[in-house]
Amino acid sequence: MIELGEILLSNDDNFFLLKGLSSSKINEIKEVINLANDFCSKVVIPRVHKYEIQIDKNPDFLPSDFIHEANRWQLFSKWLPKAFGGGGFSPLSMHFFNEILASHCMAMTNMIGVHYVGLTALSASMNYKMLQNVCKKIKAGEKKSTPHTLSIAVTEPEAGTDLEDHKLLKNAKVGCTLIKSDGGYTLNGTKIFISNGHLSHWSIVTAFLDKNSPHTSQVSVLVSKDSPGFSHGKIERKLGQKSCTASELIFDNVFISADNVIFSKDHCPANLDFEETAKTFTADVLNLSRTGVGSIATGISKSALDLSLKYCREQKINGVLMGQIEWVQIKLAKMHNNIYLSRNITFDSLLANDYWGPFKEMSAPVTSFFMKKVER
Repeated sequence: MIELGEILLSNDDNFFLLKGLSSSKINEIKEVINLANDFCSKVVIPRVHKYEIQIDKNPDFLPSDFIHEANRWQLFSKWLPKAFGGGGFSPLSMHFFNEILASHCMAMTNMIGVHYVGLTALSASMNYKMLQNVCKKIKAGEKKSTPHTLSIAVTEPEAGTDLEDHKLLKNAKVGCTLIKSDGGYTLNGTKIFISNGHLSHWSIVTAFLDKNSPHTSQVSVLVSKDSPGFSHGKIERKLGQKSCTASELIFDNVFISADNVIFSKDHCPANLDFEETAKTFTADVLNLSRTGVGSIATGISKSALDLSLKYCREQKINGVLMGQIEWVQIKLAKMHNNIYLSRNITFDSLLANDYWGPFKEMSAPVTSFFMKKVER
């Protein structure tokens, strides 16, 4: 096992990241590092190669036992606000958790991370009544051993990046639509490449009231896996991250009650422009999720360096150990520097998220947090 946690706690070059933080925040980070190492040792590492073999034999295999284990360890609620029954851990400590897990398995890290992207979307929508209701069910699911996790469903067969970039959304060929009905909406369409789609309890689905004007008719809704008319399609065959399914989700006249509408024009305050608000909502969710991607990338890089070091200590070129050859040492040093750079950039981004992000204050739009930073 790569003792990344021990390195982060003992190496002066890393510990400077924690300087200036409160003692309670540092203690939280230490607790999370120990938690991550323990979870990796007991849950992640024993499953990595096991899952690879099972998925090679049966590409439709679902690693549901990992979701149940993560649920038993309360990992789907550790980073929920205490006000909503969660552990109250900050996004800052999740950086270390993600990095350590990703150094062993990116797929399993993503299976947990996707859930928190969904929670970020809920908090960014300012729909705190729904957020509280979802958080209560997550905690109840821990007690009953029935995981209640989230996935984000945006990509469609004919629309991908253009659904995430407001400049392109106007001309996107959207297929997932909503029609107003008594007490809510009727949802039809298909989503593809949805991480954890086959394993999540809820999907946060982006759909549109008007195919010809998606940029002015965007709606986000919460869909339960038990909803009549909802079904799972194929699982994509992937080259990597095989344990984290990329799913097809099919919606055939799925009724969405008004209570399960996360974000729509009706939810937009009268004094705000809906198109601009929708643009900000999408951008904030994506931006906040990218810090997690940075943490995962850092963990993968750290693992690659450790494996490279091991290889260079064992292999020879013309009778000389690779680790003793100057050009090899230079390459390894560059890898080492890039890892520190990645960790520092990601950590800086997470500091901003921790001080101005959606879980810091639950009373204002996400954008206001970053506007405060700009004003300061």
